[in-house]
Amino acid sequence: MKPKYLIFISPFLLLGEFYFLSWITELLRQQSDIAVTAGVVLSCIFIVGNYFLINYLIFTIKNKFKNEKSNSIS
Repeated sequence: MKPKYLIFISPFLLLGEFYFLSWITELLRQQSDIAVTAGVVLSCIFIVGNYFLINYLIFTIKNKFKNEKSNSIS
């Protein structure tokens, strides 16, 4: 994915994350043990997914700047 597409996708991604986080919060506030367990599992998935997303974004941005430097040298 090209970095310029990430600029257009980021508002939708941010809204999706807020929705997903509010859904997890609702599950964690329930009295049912199963709902709380599902909330904890989903929050772990949310944290791991965000970790990989941030690593992907950093990797993409670093490669973009590395490619721009190599193109300007040659």
